Amino acid sequence: LTLVAALGGVASASLAVANTKEERAHIRCRVTDVRRADGVGPAFTAATTIAPEYVELGPGEEVSLRVSIRLDAADYEPNVLYVGELHVTGHGEPRLEVPLRITAREAASPHEHQVGKDAQ
Repeated sequence: LTLVAALGGVASASLAVANTKEERAHIRCRVTDVRRADGVGPAFTAATTIAPEYVELGPGEEVSLRVSIRLDAADYEPNVLYVGELHVTGHGEPRLEVPLRITAREAASPHEHQVGKDAQ
């Protein structure tokens, strides 16, 4: 999943998960620690929301999971790729490991535009 938003904003992505078994499945989700893709600096716990984090699915049912990560300036540098994983577990199956690619874009400051206008 690719998550991109302005620095200080919230990046979100969705993933559909289906129960292909004949009995109810109990699905749990969590995000691993995140780190810069180039390995610089320590890994950290991202400010993450997963909805739903836990769900029960009947046979043949499907749910859309939404992963949202707040891109705090204290944790992310603009235009640098960060990586982590979304782990989806359930029904005694091996966990599904979904790679996360997270990028905070530099937000344009309204003051920058004002300065440019004043200079003209």
